[in-house]
This record gives sequence, structure tokens and C-alpha cells, in this order.
Amino acid sequence: MRKLVWLVLASGIMLLANCKFLRGQPHAVYHSPDNQYTARVYTESPMIAAPGQGGMSSRSVIVEVYDSEGDFIGDSTDCNAPLLGDLRIEWDLENHRLWYAVARIIDLKTGKCSD
Repeated sequence: MRKLVWLVLASGIMLLANCKFLRGQPHAVYHSPDNQYTARVYTESPMIAAPGQGGMSSRSVIVEVYDSEGDFIGDSTDCNAPLLGDLRIEWDLENHRLWYAVARIIDLKTGKCSD
């Protein structure tokens, strides 16, 4: 019984380690050309990595977008997470979009992501 309690406790701690409030400092911060938006990029370490899969470029990323007041607009958590090696931040302010990888965007008005 004690082993089961420790197993459940350890599993809970591992899940919490991937929660937003434990992400820590962003890996990178990007500002839009007009300084109206900020994109913060966080990396997530894989819980299990095979040899050769532990490098920075193979970590998945989460992109969060904030307005000039620091208010949260949206993030990429509802979409497939790209790898850090595939990350490319491009601001399309005319269409109110942030491209954060090939065919992956966050709408700057609604905060919704799509891929």
C-alpha cells in the first residue's frame, strides 16, 4: 500500500512539473515590430528521452502571447507543439497573426491557435 501511495505522489509531482506555473523563465522573448505584442517561448523537457533525443532542438515549445499592457491573449497549448528546432516567429500584423512554426499560428485578436 505504501508503494502505491509513493507511486501516485511521484506521478503527481511529475505532472505538476509540466504545469504552467512551474515553467520558470521563458527560453526566448520576441516583440512585435510595433511593440504591441510580446511572444514568450517556453521549452518542455521530455520526461523520457532515448539516446540522441535529449538536445535542445528536440524539445517541444509552448508560445504565449501578451499585449502591450502585459495581458494574456492566447497560447499554443491547444495545438500540436512544434519542436524548438522548428520554431520561427513571424509577425503578420496586417492579418493579426503570429506565425510560430510552419503552418502554425496564433490569432492576435481571439488568442486561438491553429495548425
